[in-house]
Amino acid sequence: MAPDDLTRVSDEELYALERQRAIDSDSLTRIDAELRRRRESRRGILADSAAAVDAARSQPTLGDLERLAATLERSFEARIAEVDARVARLRTWIVVAPFVWMLAGIALWYLLSVWGPSAGHVLAMR
Repeated sequence: MAPDDLTRVSDEELYALERQRAIDSDSLTRIDAELRRRRESRRGILADSAAAVDAARSQPTLGDLERLAATLERSFEARIAEVDARVARLRTWIVVAPFVWMLAGIALWYLLSVWGPSAGHVLAMR
């Protein structure tokens, strides 16, 4: 749990808090916002252009990078699971398809052997 007033906490303590895995998401968001605010204020004092302040805002914090990595990992795992499911379905069809064709051939052979000669007799009688 992060302290209520983050302005009194040193940068090192904030970075240590940010690295904690057991911290809740609200505290992590507050810590990230405080780190951004500090970065912006330091660069705003030292920089003489608005571009430096915009660059400071766009720099990710450790929490941002960890959340991005977790999102990418979940996305990658989801894609791998989808590919595994497709491969399993394809494997099933590769195994089942020859049996289906064999049964269709046997059924066609049976139908031709049963109805084939009788159809020939009907045509000969006309």
